[in-house]
Amino acid sequence: MYLSLKIQLIQHTQIESLREEQLKQLSQYTNQIEGLYNDIRGIRHDHINVIKTLQNSIEERNLKGIEETFNSVIKNFGASLQGEKFAITYLDKVKISAVKSLLASKLIQAQTAGIQINVEIDQPVTTCYINLLDYIRILSVFLDNAIDASKQAANPILSIALIVDKPNHEEILVVKNNCKETTIDKRKIFELGYSSKGKGRGIGLATVKGLLIKHPNINLETEFKNHFFTQTLVLQEEP
Repeated sequence: MYLSLKIQLIQHTQIESLREEQLKQLSQYTNQIEGLYNDIRGIRHDHINVIKTLQNSIEERNLKGIEETFNSVIKNFGASLQGEKFAITYLDKVKISAVKSLLASKLIQAQTAGIQINVEIDQPVTTCYINLLDYIRILSVFLDNAIDASKQAANPILSIALIVDKPNHEEILVVKNNCKETTIDKRKIFELGYSSKGKGRGIGLATVKGLLIKHPNINLETEFKNHFFTQTLVLQEEP
């Protein structure tokens, strides 16, 4: 009886902590979206003026003016809407609010740290095939480790992909980052207490290892090549 109550209390505490963190992340996401909206308004205003300039050049049959306007502004218009700060808009396809909030928070954190980010989400993500809290814990570890490691690289890069494979009832999560290390022992990094960052660290991936054992329907592949560290998590729908 006591043990059951203790477990319920721990679960309640974890859920409340997750809810508070989700609200914080949602606030950050909202602020980021508002910033993007203001950026788009600014781009729209600038290009209305450019179109007016272009119109005048056309009316005056000023071919040189048309060419200069095109080369200096219009040719780069697409690039202005494809900057990495717009990567967060891909999260619209993530339909699980807790996952979306976490991803938004970590992307903002990475951008603030000067990390180049790439996001790929091909289809709407509506399920994670395991307990949501466990999925959040795994994703948090991957993203925290990736951000910490990439910050030490000369040109930090973080790539995130969420791939939905409906025919095979699978979801694939890929987190890839560069780092300064030249070698990594893929066996030791999952040991409790082991970390290249010093004493008192090395808990995250050990936690992930425990969750992998808990959920036989998920599989993790870890790869390190040419200073890039990649975690590929495959989640399958349970029969």
